[in-house]
Amino acid sequence: MYLGVEELLNSPVLSVENFDIKFKRTDQLIDRYNFILKTSMNDPQDKINENRVQLYTSLLVGGDIKFTIDDRSTMNEQIFLIQCNNEIG
Repeated sequence: MYLGVEELLNSPVLSVENFDIKFKRTDQLIDRYNFILKTSMNDPQDKINENRVQLYTSLLVGGDIKFTIDDRSTMNEQIFLIQCNNEIG
């Protein structure tokens, strides 16, 4: 089951394998092609493997949409900018 962008933005925090993820709208035009996955890290062991992020993103946007992941993480947060080649809904 795929959730649309509006459903993700309107939902509170989503828990995926004990990680809390919150989606936030920034710019409606850009949001059609890009979004950010962001989670806090209290311990380096909390770090989510990028392969898992790729799998989660593929399930989220659908297997037929190509995307790239840009890791913009800091010491306390993991931040992934997801850039899709097609509009996502």
